[in-house]
Amino acid sequence: MPTRTIAVVLTLAATAPALAAGGAARPQGTWLGTYTVSRATAPTAIGISFSGGGAIVTLPAGYAARDSVPAFGSVDHVRLTLPGRPALVLDGRIDGTRFAGAVRQGGARGTFSLTPASALPASAALGLYRLGDGTTLGLLGNDTGTWALEVESGAYHQLYGTAPSWVVGAKFGVRRPEQGQLRVSGTTLVWGRKTGRRLPLRQLEVRFPGARGAVLAGTLTVPAGRGPFPAAVYVHGSGPSLRTESQYLAALLARRGIAFLAYDKRGNGQSTGRYPGEAATPPTIDVLSRDVAAAAAFLAAQPEIDPARVGLAGASQAGWIIPLAAVRAGARVHWALIESGPVVTTGESDLYASLVSHGDVPLTSPIDDILDQVRKTGPVGFDPVPSLRRLRIPILWLYGEVDRSQPTALDVPVLERLRTDTGADLTWRVFPKADHFLFELRTGLNSERPSSRGVAPQVAPAVDGWLRVHKLAA
Repeated sequence: MPTRTIAVVLTLAATAPALAAGGAARPQGTWLGTYTVSRATAPTAIGISFSGGGAIVTLPAGYAARDSVPAFGSVDHVRLTLPGRPALVLDGRIDGTRFAGAVRQGGARGTFSLTPASALPASAALGLYRLGDGTTLGLLGNDTGTWALEVESGAYHQLYGTAPSWVVGAKFGVRRPEQGQLRVSGTTLVWGRKTGRRLPLRQLEVRFPGARGAVLAGTLTVPAGRGPFPAAVYVHGSGPSLRTESQYLAALLARRGIAFLAYDKRGNGQSTGRYPGEAATPPTIDVLSRDVAAAAAFLAAQPEIDPARVGLAGASQAGWIIPLAAVRAGARVHWALIESGPVVTTGESDLYASLVSHGDVPLTSPIDDILDQVRKTGPVGFDPVPSLRRLRIPILWLYGEVDRSQPTALDVPVLERLRTDTGADLTWRVFPKADHFLFELRTGLNSERPSSRGVAPQVAPAVDGWLRVHKLAA
């Protein structure tokens, strides 16, 4: 799955005298390295650049991109506090070639270690920017590259070069014809004649209890202002997913004033607990749905959030997890948005994906014959319909016509029956020539994705309209 990320800025005013007041020496330079928050979690990248009595701190895509925080202590002993629930505190020493020490976040303990560097990483520039014409540009990144996403039109452009200045490519994975230069300076973006300012969102690094003793770690993105705001918990697709997977849906919602909580799946990233595996077995869906319900409870309790407008938003395997999680969360979940999530059984979806080779090679049989074969096999494995029949919350499904990971053509009849039988507020949209990730492709082959212009242009307007009807969009 192409990873889509979102990161935003938070500037804190110092509430105590800055580091080394009275003209004493202050730490200088830029430092890059990693930190951990418990022995059970993976290291996380971090960059710190000292200036005056404070520091700019940048974390990976999907975390807070650019926090400006005060620095306290002496020239060789520094303490930094990043906003969070609980706050994330780094307390260490600088010896000239190494900046290292202890990390704490509530009851979690860890360490950090950084070495000198020439500049902060590209993640410092990632985020959502509001352009002069009122549209939104997202700078998104992962381990394979950086992209500019024109959110409203869905157009992706791969970025080439080194932050903070890039050459803008033509499409998702195609460079030429180049689309000019893009540069970020602080909170300002310039792309040719277009200019933009970073959206004034706030981000908090959070930790909260999940199911079966797990501690889930994530990032809470909150719109500027007092609130209370509508909000969504991100629900993962399959695999050992991190909070970075949430970036596209986060961009769609955050730009419309909806807070967003994305966390690392249990047993991955900074989250503890046992990872249940990739296969969508009933035990896996059970434990993941319990984590989602716990995340919804945490989100509803935050002071900026309107508990009457908390929802769930996710993709792919989330189609099975969200209905069960919403039932378990009860009155805490009030709406849902699902991208390419199956409502057929796990066995039907898996059989379809295998018959169409998950989009890796061209079809060897007509698609109607393949769908008939799945229909004749019938339901097998976990079925989300019993949970969906119990729900009376509005739900929007976004589907691609040429999805080769799950059978859109079999999902729609299920939804039609559910809406007729229950009278529930169920809505779905099928986008022509869109794949599992809603990218426009000619036939649905994965090999076509690099040359795609991006997400189907009808997606953002469809989401915006649904959000307005349900009084969720700003």
